[in-house]
Amino acid sequence: MENRQVLFLLTDSYPYGSGELFLDTEMEVLSRSFKTIYVCSAAKERQVRRPTPLNVVIVEHSSITLSGKMSYLLKALISPILWREFFSIKSRFHQWPSWTHFKILLADFIQASHLAFSLEEFCTNKSLDIPSILFYSYWHDVKALSLCFLKLKFPIKAIARGHGWDIDFKRHKPSYLPFKNF
Repeated sequence: MENRQVLFLLTDSYPYGSGELFLDTEMEVLSRSFKTIYVCSAAKERQVRRPTPLNVVIVEHSSITLSGKMSYLLKALISPILWREFFSIKSRFHQWPSWTHFKILLADFIQASHLAFSLEEFCTNKSLDIPSILFYSYWHDVKALSLCFLKLKFPIKAIARGHGWDIDFKRHKPSYLPFKNF
């Protein structure tokens, strides 16, 4: 592996609560390989925080405002990425695109756009060299999609871990997961 000084980890809850327990052990190993590890958790409840290595910095993920949602909605509606995904549903998932599919696409696009913007803003404010950071999404969902959006702007290295829930579209109603090819 290249010598990288900074790891940026995107999680659902770690280090808060009792979810994502594998990260407790994984962080002990990762903390020896990186100078600094930034952890951006989507957890809303931040009452119980598990211990983390000393070089782990917890990053608050800002909530999206109504005006931000509207801005990202407009961006989504003119994005070829969104429309390419919408029109590929029939061929890839063997179902006709529906209003439900479209709402799922829009929600994921808006959340991922906001997270990508927040990551860029955080790194810029901390004077971090974005292309030198290794980004790691613990889930193959909106967080991984945000890294794809960030990669459109910067030559980043990004990893996304896939679990059954976030890669098996048959576990969802409708049987669909957006932007997996992207």
